[in-house]
Amino acid sequence: MDSTLLAKLETGKLCVCPTCDQTVKVYPRRVHAKMLKGLQILSTFPNGLTHKEWIKHITWSGDYAKLSYWGLIERNKSTKVWHVTERGHAFLRGELKIPTFANVYNKAVRWFSGPEIDVYECRAHFDLDELMNPNTITNKGVSR
Repeated sequence: MDSTLLAKLETGKLCVCPTCDQTVKVYPRRVHAKMLKGLQILSTFPNGLTHKEWIKHITWSGDYAKLSYWGLIERNKSTKVWHVTERGHAFLRGELKIPTFANVYNKAVRWFSGPEIDVYECRAHFDLDELMNPNTITNKGVSR
């Protein structure tokens, strides 16, 4: 990624990609209650679930796959089965804190930001205004 583009994206504002000429931005993602419910459901299946099996149990949100940004779940590339990682189990038990925001550009985490939170501190709702607000991207952390 072009360092000039990355510097612009870190401000949280919309930018134009010099390669594809599309408008782009970094999206600050956070874990919310519906994602936690999906994590809890997946944790009850020791052998994991395929995408089709999982969506039979969670019809309210497609955000569950974003839990992989924090390493709470992972998908086996050959079997396409999702399962909860040790980090995910520790998070559900309240033994692990994660950064509030995974700042995502082009489906990849560029950096984490915000204070570390535990399972009890995750918000109970999805906040579109917060997601779209350029001022949410603050306190740049270490790239993943």
